[in-house]
Amino acid sequence: MSEPNIQARAPVTDGKPGARGLEQDPAGGEGPSRFCPTCYAINAWSRVTCERCGAPLETTRDFDAGLIWALDHPDTATAMLAARVLAERRQEQAIEPLARLARSQGDPYRAAAAVRALRAFAGNATADACVEEARRHPSVIVRRAATDGAAAGPVGVGSVGDAR
Repeated sequence: MSEPNIQARAPVTDGKPGARGLEQDPAGGEGPSRFCPTCYAINAWSRVTCERCGAPLETTRDFDAGLIWALDHPDTATAMLAARVLAERRQEQAIEPLARLARSQGDPYRAAAAVRALRAFAGNATADACVEEARRHPSVIVRRAATDGAAAGPVGVGSVGDAR
């Protein structure tokens, strides 16, 4: 029996700017866009101020402050990646925002990412208390983030800091 003919397909693009993976311009154009650093609204790249809240779209925040900002990003994957990078960088100023996210009841995936990140701060009273609270979180996803790999130390295999 022969194997089915399966071919990977490249994304279809029309060659216009923004056609590959960039958000569509909210004004209906095809150009690139960006998130407002204040309210997360999508704005055309060419705008100087946010269409929704009027805040300036250019920021001068440092890298770690940008990661903390990204914890509330509308894209869950972005928020989860920010939590992981903050833990890898051991940024102490991230503990309170991570604790707030870990205690949230909204998105269990975000909360679990925050709990895994907080485990990297073992020995910090706030982080340790939050991880302990997460063991009783309503979501099993969050509870597992607090307990999986606990015997291996503050960071378990497959989570923040995994050397694979």
